[in-house]
Amino acid sequence: KMKNFLITPFLFKNKYKKIVLGLNHEWYEFAKKNKINLIIVNNKKELDKIFKIKIHGLILSGGNDLTNIKKNTINSLREKNEVEIIKYIIKKKLPIIGICKGFQLFSKICGSSIVKINNHQNKNHNVIMRNNRLLNRKSINTNSFHKYGVKNLPKAFEIVGTTKDNNIEIAINKKKKFLGLMFHPERKNKDQLQINTLITKFIK
Repeated sequence: KMKNFLITPFLFKNKYKKIVLGLNHEWYEFAKKNKINLIIVNNKKELDKIFKIKIHGLILSGGNDLTNIKKNTINSLREKNEVEIIKYIIKKKLPIIGICKGFQLFSKICGSSIVKINNHQNKNHNVIMRNNRLLNRKSINTNSFHKYGVKNLPKAFEIVGTTKDNNIEIAINKKKKFLGLMFHPERKNKDQLQINTLITKFIK
């Protein structure tokens, strides 16, 4: 049975200087394979109307930067909208999956530090699994596109996967029903089937 998941888009300005909502086509391919129906949401005002159908959770997609890293109109607008959407979804007690910048934003709201890291852009690497409940594997191989990492996660979070240089790649917050992934599940991954299983188990 298909699950209805909201997903936040990235924002950019086109050649006419208009702000455009974007979502990579890979998301639709990923969603189809995992029996997820995606509904783009960019503004809290849309939510009451959307919730007339059954919604199963929220995906905070990657793209753009946090305002404390780069403050501009696009990043400020997206962050403001996403913070309001996150609060709404937490009140509804629905699961949230944060991807890359989405993970950074959620953890920043909870009081984490976001720090610059090296050697994590445009490569694949192994993520060592510290917790086998979500995935019975010692490690998984994932993509990596980020320049910034999450540090000092509050106690409510459980770190599930790290790289050998001790950067957090996967974490969960059971109280707030949150799964954070620093890699992109919708893009090509060597261990894609295991990543799909991880997400499917979480959203059950």
